[in-house]
Amino acid sequence: MGLWPLVAGRRDSAAAALPAGVGGLPYGIGWWAFIFPIGAYTVDTLNLARFWKVDAMEWLGALLFLLLGAFWLVVTARTLIGIRSGEVWKR
Repeated sequence: MGLWPLVAGRRDSAAAALPAGVGGLPYGIGWWAFIFPIGAYTVDTLNLARFWKVDAMEWLGALLFLLLGAFWLVVTARTLIGIRSGEVWKR
């Protein structure tokens, strides 16, 4: 499916769900599942950009890498907070 859900405005893709979920979705260790698809898109975008020699895709890959880093920070912070409060072990 790739990035089509984002282009189509669908809210059920992993990349769309994490920012929406931060405000309303209660934390659970399953938040780590949101990281993998974004990481896969990032790696694949950078690989295709280098294979096809398309600079615009390299920039898109760099932006995806920054997005991935931001998601890592959010999920890591929430995990550490959950470990400290014991919330992680409740589910």
